[in-house]
Amino acid sequence: MFKVILFSVCLCFCLVTYDRASIAQVPTVVLMQNIREHANFIGGYGSYDQLSSGRVNFGSHSDVVSEHAQKCMEAIDKALAAGMSDSKTIEVQFRDQDSYGEVSKTVSLAELRSLCERIGGAAGKEDSLRKARQAADNAYGWSEKISQGENISGTYAEVAAGLANECISSIDKALKSGNAISTIIEWSGNSGKVKMTLSEAREMCVYVRDSATKQVKNDVAAEEALYEPFRKLLSGDKLYVYNDRLKSYKLYGAGGRVLRSPEDYRDSPLWCTTGVNREGIVPVWSVDCWHFKGMTMIGSVESRTGTGDQAPSSAFR
Repeated sequence: MFKVILFSVCLCFCLVTYDRASIAQVPTVVLMQNIREHANFIGGYGSYDQLSSGRVNFGSHSDVVSEHAQKCMEAIDKALAAGMSDSKTIEVQFRDQDSYGEVSKTVSLAELRSLCERIGGAAGKEDSLRKARQAADNAYGWSEKISQGENISGTYAEVAAGLANECISSIDKALKSGNAISTIIEWSGNSGKVKMTLSEAREMCVYVRDSATKQVKNDVAAEEALYEPFRKLLSGDKLYVYNDRLKSYKLYGAGGRVLRSPEDYRDSPLWCTTGVNREGIVPVWSVDCWHFKGMTMIGSVESRTGTGDQAPSSAFR
């Protein structure tokens, strides 16, 4: 019995070992081609010496170059993990700095990985600075409006706060990517060229964020002040439905009478909303109604529809 068990264990082990061995290794030529693909893309931006010394500005392509540099390193690491030596050489196409054509250069995987790492850092640094510049540009117009006392309440305040937060985040990423806080960024604004350091741009964006956020809070407080008289007179289901769905809607009572005051909301046993859909061939009105006994809801929401620009008074029941 013991021999049978031992034989079974050995057989299973052999099968597992065979199964692992039978999994095909990625051919060297494929691994090298993956590396060459990303290396050649990077080489199209300059000669080996230019790229190595950092004398290349990738401009609006910096994000793409950074991505290819990262993939180049990943492809090399995959080849090394498969047992390839970092001294193995590969032929890469670089841009000739004199003729702007292509020139081949043979480099080791170790040299290429180091180059891709440097390029990735430089391109990432450029890309983060470009994004910081754009984000600062987006927020700058709001700083002018706020400083000049323009009204940015409502949706404007939310937009300004969002752009300011994005600006701060982008500048922080640019700093983490190696850009100095004294780095100057510039762009064309409505009033001419705008020029400032990353430090000044961040300060400007904080000003916009704080001002816009304060306005958003004031807007919310003002809106809540409008709702408070209604909440004081409502309770139970009426209060729940009001807070959950209907506080921002115009409400109607029986026969389509508009409910205006908190007392109207409290005393009416019927709350209805209405709207018109004009996307089809003919307009279609709709009415949704809630029924109450005191503050308690009776039944479920009743919906009615019909053709026309306005619901008839008979629909509000």
